[in-house]
Order: sequence, then structure tokens, then C-alpha cells
Amino acid sequence: MLDALQFETTLAAYCLPREERRNMSSLYNKMNIHQIRQLAPNIHWEKYFDSLLGIKITDQDEVIVNVPKFLTQLDDLLQRTDKKWRELLQEFNTVVTGQAREEPRWEQCISSLTNSLGISLSSLYVRHHFKGNSKERALEMVDYIHREFMKILDRVEWMDDQTRQRARDKALAIRPYIGYPNELLNNTEIESFYKGLKFVKDDYFSNVQTLRKWSTDLAFGYLRKLNKKGDIEFPAGILQGAFFSSDRPNYLNFGAIGFVIGHEITHGFDDKGRQFDKNGNNVNWWEPETDKSFKERTKCIIEQYGNYTVPENGLKVNGVNTQGENIADNGGIKEAFRAYQEYVKDNGEEPSLPGLKYTPKQLFWISAANIWCGKYRPEVLRLRLQAGSHSPAQFRVIGTVSNLEEFGETFGCPPGSPMRPAKKCSVW
Repeated sequence: MLDALQFETTLAAYCLPREERRNMSSLYNKMNIHQIRQLAPNIHWEKYFDSLLGIKITDQDEVIVNVPKFLTQLDDLLQRTDKKWRELLQEFNTVVTGQAREEPRWEQCISSLTNSLGISLSSLYVRHHFKGNSKERALEMVDYIHREFMKILDRVEWMDDQTRQRARDKALAIRPYIGYPNELLNNTEIESFYKGLKFVKDDYFSNVQTLRKWSTDLAFGYLRKLNKKGDIEFPAGILQGAFFSSDRPNYLNFGAIGFVIGHEITHGFDDKGRQFDKNGNNVNWWEPETDKSFKERTKCIIEQYGNYTVPENGLKVNGVNTQGENIADNGGIKEAFRAYQEYVKDNGEEPSLPGLKYTPKQLFWISAANIWCGKYRPEVLRLRLQAGSHSPAQFRVIGTVSNLEEFGETFGCPPGSPMRPAKKCSVW
């Protein structure tokens, strides 16, 4: 156990601190294979890339190395580490996460199928369980929320015109993919996708090996192809449950999946996403004064969330590590709420839920909060606070809604109260 812990601790010390990893330029180190071999000569790079990619790699092929010095230190560590430490992995995970047992066998099997045969399982799901008008309803929501984000870009006073136009260009380049591609309903397309994949009856180990190799070959088959950075996806599997239903009032949908949609759109403009242009290139497209204004606003978010303390263990939220998700949460819920107001203007007021005293606006906020309802094991909560990029669930709710005047107005919170403070943080 101590060996495994020491190995993990040593590896962690080689890494850049999470706070420094938010600067994407520092992680974008282009190196060729020859240079990588110089950094870590004891690692058999040719064998590694040949087995991983299945394609011919030359010394001049380039890859992105996040932390070059990590490879050198890893090379040294592997030379002086007993391989037997890996046997302690399950015990180590138990201590770190509090999970005292492995998942039931059926869950492991389903997880294995989902990860490797996701296309075929998705086809079955959308044919039998995805309601026909759900895709259109969700696309309509994306359109409303995207338009609201464009309005925010036009209205923010701290952006200069040049940076604003570049931001608009990037936002307009976003392409949403909702529900499923039509190819999932075409058996010929699915059979073509899995062409060459063969299974052996009653030989699980062999089939797992086959699936993993096939999945790896498929992934690396796209290695030299264009990566579309402006795409956001909301698969059919998330358009259900607490997040979405085409059979219920849209104030519930805008509050739940609408919040998530706005969150994902805003990610392209958080502290990390803003470091990439509309084509996904890591370039600085911000004018100096606007860049300074953005950082001042993110500082407010960092300090706000960094002052939250988890009552269960007395630990504080790391405002720096969670700033990207917090920026996306704050922008996302604002966009969703204002988008729903536009929806009401176009389609009329929806009735409240029978038997409840809450108005449609109040139910929007309740629906938004409800999607974060959950419970953490103490070990997992501690791990999330120390290393996670998301704030604990209760602060994802309290932090966002307390920054929006519309929330306080909706529930009649007194000005200056905790949920309607005089000082509010806002980036977008």
C-alpha cells in the first residue's frame, strides 16, 4: 500500500501544479520523436508507438508533449521501481475513493460494452426509447440559448470591438450535435462501421483484447485528420430523466438541460477555452486591455468560490482549479434563464405544475438546482476538493444563483441577503 502511495506521490511531484496547467500555452510543446527519445532514452518509444498506433512513425513525426520534464523524470522512476507495486492498485483505490468493493459483474459488462460497442447500443436505444420529437425540441432550446450568448457578447462593456468580433466569430462557429446522427438508424452504416470486428463465442478474454485493439486502431485512424474544435454534443442518453422530457413544461427543460447547454457553450470562453480561436488553434486573440478585464472578473469568481467551506470536512473549495467550470456554470444558467424568457415571449406563458405553489420562473430555478442533487462518499469528496475541476454540487447551485439578480427577484430574497448579495461576480 505504501509503495503504491509513494509511486503516486512521486508522479504527482513531477507534474505541473493544477493551477499552472490552466495556461494552455505552457502545455503546448511540439516535439518530434527524436527529441522525445532524447528526453527518455530508457523507454522503448518505437515499440510503444508501433503497438499503439499500428502505423509507421518516423523520427520527424511531431506530437504535443504537455510537460517535457515529466518524461525525463518518469524514465528515471521506472528504472528504479519494483513492478509488483501494481498489484496494490485495488487496495489503493479503496483508500482513495472509499469504494470498498468492485462494481457488480453485470455493471462491468455493461460498461465494457458501452465503451467499446457504443454505436450499436446507441442505435438500439434511439430506436426503442428516444421519443421522436425530442431531437427537435432540444435543437430549439440550443438555438434560443446560443442566441442569448450572442446577445451577452454584444452587451458586455469590458470588451473592445476587435476582441468582441473575434469572440462572435468563434461563437458562430459552434456546431451543435443533438440526440444522434441519422446513420444510427441505418443498419448498413452500422455494419460498415464494425466491419472487420470478429468475436469468438465463450472466449471473453480474447474478445476484450479484440475490442480494445479495434477501438485503439479506430481512434488513431483519425490521428492526422482535422479535429473539429467547435462542436458540442448532447447525446440521446442525456436527454431524459431530470434533464429533459418532451412531455413536460419547457421551464423544467430550460432549467435542467438548458443549464448544461449554456454551460458547454460558455466553456469555449472560460479561462482555458478562451486561449483557442474559432479554428481550435492555441493563439492569443485578446487585446491587452480586454484580457486584463477578463482576468479581473475571473479573480472575483476565484475568490467567491475559494471562500466556500465544505461543512462535512472543513476543507475549502480551490477557486483556481475550479474557475473554468464555475465560469461556465454562471454563464450557462444566465443564458438558459434569459433564453426561456424569450421562449415565453414567442410561445406564451406555460401553466405551473398542479398542486405546487411555485411559479414557472421559480420552477426553472428548482429544476436547475435539482440536476446537481447527489451524495458523495467522504473519501471522494476530499479527492474532488483536492484535485477536481468542479466545485461540490451545493456550491455549483449556491454560487451561480446568488450571482444573478433574476434569482433573488424571483424568490423575493431581501437585497443584501446571502442569496441576493450586493456584490456579485460575473464574467459572461
